[in-house]
Amino acid sequence: MTEFGKYTVMVSNTPMVINNEEVKTYDLSYENTSNPIQVGVVKAEECVTYIVRSDEFEIEYACNKGVFGVKKIESKYQPQQAVHTYYQERYARFRSLYESLKNEFDYSAASAEYKVGK
Repeated sequence: MTEFGKYTVMVSNTPMVINNEEVKTYDLSYENTSNPIQVGVVKAEECVTYIVRSDEFEIEYACNKGVFGVKKIESKYQPQQAVHTYYQERYARFRSLYESLKNEFDYSAASAEYKVGK
């Protein structure tokens, strides 16, 4: 449990593309936040680099001479603008659909609860 509540990690249906290659990507979501986070795993000879992206930030967890830590993302890991824009637009459409379905479900659940409680 974190200050953002419980979290879930799932393999992403929308993999990150880094240097024209798809990398293993996970979706990280917290119960008390609305913006999911993507984590891309870039394997290299020396170590594994994790690219962490959301709508609000983008950082890199990397190793250097055996030390692991966070740093500003290197340009080689930044998304190509056309691909990045495509996924942002796609995400916005799915998010909108999710919100409308969620509201409809919440309304249906509240109605069912009211009828059962009567």
